[in-house]
Amino acid sequence: MREETPKAWGGTHSDGMTQGRPTVFFDIDGTLAWRDPEQAASLSAQERDWSPAPTPVAAEAVRSLVERGGLAFLCTGRSPAAIHPILAGLPFTGFVTLSGAYASMGGEVLRDVALPLEVLMLIEGALAKRGAGALVEGVGGVSELRGGPEGTSEGGHSTMQGALRDLGGNAYKLVMRTWMAQEVLALPALGGMLKGSDLGDENTELGLAANTKQVGMNLVLRRLGSRVGTTYAFGDSENDLSSFAVVDVPVAVGNASPEIKDRAALVTAPVWEDGVARGLVDLGLADPAVLV
Repeated sequence: MREETPKAWGGTHSDGMTQGRPTVFFDIDGTLAWRDPEQAASLSAQERDWSPAPTPVAAEAVRSLVERGGLAFLCTGRSPAAIHPILAGLPFTGFVTLSGAYASMGGEVLRDVALPLEVLMLIEGALAKRGAGALVEGVGGVSELRGGPEGTSEGGHSTMQGALRDLGGNAYKLVMRTWMAQEVLALPALGGMLKGSDLGDENTELGLAANTKQVGMNLVLRRLGSRVGTTYAFGDSENDLSSFAVVDVPVAVGNASPEIKDRAALVTAPVWEDGVARGLVDLGLADPAVLV
């Protein structure tokens, strides 16, 4: 963990802006919310498609942050359509979604960079050759290709074109088995255009190397301008490293990977112990009463 004192209310942003509003970016899965795998089977299909919902404590901590003058943003790999309604209903100023491929604030789209069709067709060729499936993610949701990463889901589509029709013609990310992702990343024709992020459980997420949380966050910060004070990011896994590179105070939840913890200025409690809420309170950004 970095040897520095976390900055609190207001302060000076790293690019010289002063006395702005604390601006906090939250990863969802494993950070702001989580889902017990043993309970997942009891959820409806719609709930399984959504992100986990925050606990009442986590939700109240976000509200408290905003009530105290802070700005809150979701910064997630998920599609906007996959954000749980309870989360979407919290007072977020904006959203960096699909791992930075799509960002919006106040109803304005700041970034919208989909995977080119020719890249998707190259990926489809590699998948079809191996009889493998994937989740294809767009702004409006997720479509399954050949049974999804594990090839076991019913329904979905047998071709990439079919999956794209579900998504309005654009895809931004794919999730597939890690062994398959490694084969795709090694395709000479792609020339390093893609990057992979390990999601655990032998699944890997693929997207354009140019799309990162860092890119989306920088667009948000530029648009906010002088309203930005000290910046914070809460995260737990590999794809949050780019978020940590942007902010003044990177914060890891207690269940984060060792690499994330090493890069953090503050390590708080695990997500299942409301680590985000405890971190916000410790940083003076939320009312301690939210923990009672």
